Amino acid sequence: LSLHDALPIYYPAPASNNNHENNINTICHTFLQRIKQLLSSTSIPEHEWTRVFAFIVDDIPSCDWITKNIIDKHLSWNDAGVAFTSHFQTADYRTGLQQVKLCND
Repeated sequence: LSLHDALPIYYPAPASNNNHENNINTICHTFLQRIKQLLSSTSIPEHEWTRVFAFIVDDIPSCDWITKNIIDKHLSWNDAGVAFTSHFQTADYRTGLQQVKLCND
């Protein structure tokens, strides 16, 4: 089993509506916690961990945002987690509110 095979995939808010079986991965904190658990058990230096986002985010606009705002800025893992959560959890929250509004209309 390779690390790549063990990594969960993150589905940003718009993609989470596609009934992916891994929708739990749209919960940023839990998702990042699992990634940290997996990476901690490897010999990959922590300052390289942010590069894993290229393998775990399939959505191209989201991956572009991650590259520009996390990887290119050489953020630490903790700072990357804050940026990732701030950006994507807000998007997930907005999508959830839109779905609730549609159900109530």
